[in-house]
Amino acid sequence: MDALGTHFHLNPGTVRIGSTHSGLTLATLRPIKQNYINLAAALGHPRTFFINATDTQATFPDPQGGTFVARAFTRFQISSAFNRDFKFIGRFAQVAIIIHETVHFIDSNANGNNDFPEWDRPNYDLFMTAAQARHNPSSYGAFAFHVVNNVDIRPGDGNLFSGGVEGSSATPTLGTAPSF
Repeated sequence: MDALGTHFHLNPGTVRIGSTHSGLTLATLRPIKQNYINLAAALGHPRTFFINATDTQATFPDPQGGTFVARAFTRFQISSAFNRDFKFIGRFAQVAIIIHETVHFIDSNANGNNDFPEWDRPNYDLFMTAAQARHNPSSYGAFAFHVVNNVDIRPGDGNLFSGGVEGSSATPTLGTAPSF
């Protein structure tokens, strides 16, 4: 239950008016489950949409000015591209980024309005709404790591090299989820 509250802002019981969280219901769980089904299906056929990208192809305008080279980027229902720098980051960050990019690939609402990095704690924890979390690509990888490791660890682009885990002494595993 902690993982659903943390990453999808869903909580059992009453939710305060004005909260960014929503109640835990079948209706609020259904789109999350469907995205995980679509995610698993897409990852079952990665050769159909994972491609390599050159630095030129991965260069985008930076909102603060200039340009930046993305390690990975996705065009909805077309491709998820990874550049040569992707192989130099930690394996847990790689997993989180692959999940993130695949959600962009499968969910048309996984766009800039609903994209909150898991390592940007103020925006992810305080300002992202439950409706946005359902379409937030970062929520899916962070939730998966939380469930598998039974602790809120946040691998991803903000934690590329130190074991791939943000501010945690936990060592993530790529094992199976604990049984409840």
